[in-house]
Amino acid sequence: KEAGVIFFIDRALTTFDIDKQPLYRSGITEARAKARQMFPESTSIAGLDERQQVELLRAIEKSEFFETVRVHTVLGFLGSPSYGGNREKVGWKHIGFEDRMTWQPPFGYYDSEAK
Repeated sequence: KEAGVIFFIDRALTTFDIDKQPLYRSGITEARAKARQMFPESTSIAGLDERQQVELLRAIEKSEFFETVRVHTVLGFLGSPSYGGNREKVGWKHIGFEDRMTWQPPFGYYDSEAK
């Protein structure tokens, strides 16, 4: 949420991955149907408790829809903020990525003895 991944996905579905719009539409419809089947008392996916949400995700994790959402989420979390996600570089901070244009030697332990 903090990284703005949803904004990256919105942008992706209107630009470079526009052909994935039908997959998202059908995938969301199928996920809602699966949630109703698994949890008839629920009114929405967001209304499921954490355990139920995990159970639903496990039920759909082999689908093309889930894989596409997963890829878009990773790209939106770790990609350049210029693409609409990774707000305030939160994804990079999370993995310890240093956003610098230049590096000074030594670059790593293997260069420590380089003169």
